[in-house]
Amino acid sequence: AADVRDQLLGIMRKFDMPIVSANRPSLVGRAIAESLYMNAARRGSRNTYETLADGRMVSVHPGSLLMPFDKDDWAELVVCLEMVWTSGGQMRFVCAAQAKWVMDLLPKIESVDIKRLCGGRIIVKKKRKGHR
Repeated sequence: AADVRDQLLGIMRKFDMPIVSANRPSLVGRAIAESLYMNAARRGSRNTYETLADGRMVSVHPGSLLMPFDKDDWAELVVCLEMVWTSGGQMRFVCAAQAKWVMDLLPKIESVDIKRLCGGRIIVKKKRKGHR
């Protein structure tokens, strides 16, 4: 953690950015949530979450720090760094979030140009009429 802090301080000094302390952990949580909003999920039934981007059901990876101690201890909204898709989806590196932090950003998901992000290399094959 100290190395990361030193790197960030170096970058901020290089670009003459003001160095201020985030005395409130919510500011750090908000920054994380806003940067990972495309991986946001709201609490579903029992111990599952529903992704806001596409409505898929996912669970929290067992090695995540967000795993609750009590069955009613689940966060209402979370963001994660990584989604792992095997037989079912699992979120890794999870952070609790507040809805107001990510809701304004969600419409941007609709405007993402996947083809442009992939360098224009996606080829979509259309079915010809009469073929299945």
